[in-house]
Amino acid sequence: MKASHEELVDQCLALSNIGERIDKMMTKIDMLEASLSISKNVNSLLMERIINLEKSVINNSQYLRKECLELNAIPDTVEDNALEKTVCEALSLTGTTVQPSSLEAVHRLKRPSCVIVKFKSRKLRNEVFSKKRILMNKSKELVNLGLNDKLYINESLSKENQHLFYQCRMLKKGKKVHDTWFANGVINMIYGVNDSITKIYHSSDIERVLNIANIDEYLKSIM
Repeated sequence: MKASHEELVDQCLALSNIGERIDKMMTKIDMLEASLSISKNVNSLLMERIINLEKSVINNSQYLRKECLELNAIPDTVEDNALEKTVCEALSLTGTTVQPSSLEAVHRLKRPSCVIVKFKSRKLRNEVFSKKRILMNKSKELVNLGLNDKLYINESLSKENQHLFYQCRMLKKGKKVHDTWFANGVINMIYGVNDSITKIYHSSDIERVLNIANIDEYLKSIM
């Protein structure tokens, strides 16, 4: 009987030790969870700062193109030494006179038949851009200048915005958003027919609107 009593005492002590160890483990778990929560908050704050920095870079990069327009369908047959003069004559078909002295730079881009034009005056640039549709009825005059019968004038997007706008266009093509367009240096998106316009400054803005984790992976899944 005495042995049984001692065994019972030993078992109680063992259970007590196990309980203490469990308490210590639970305390450690609580500390780890608290540490993990802090890490998540820190990571969230760091990610927010990174996104804001990236938005600032994209915005500044696009701002440098405020005076620029891109012309598509300028054939390679137009010699470089005649490019500026030809561009001025073509843009003047909009009804707004553009002279070589009005421009800061004209040169071809890597994309075929694409030329970038930088104006000295943003006002003149905007006036030409607002009248670009007039060129739709100037096919004969464009051909007489040695150009194709269609000349397309577009805003000049930074490399970052080119990628963002491509993502938005793919979403529209996949019928995941109602509409998207680029105007005044900013990408605009309408998610649903009755939704208001959302400004897109970063891929995170697209992900927030669509409630997705990664836009690139999402596009792969729908294309």
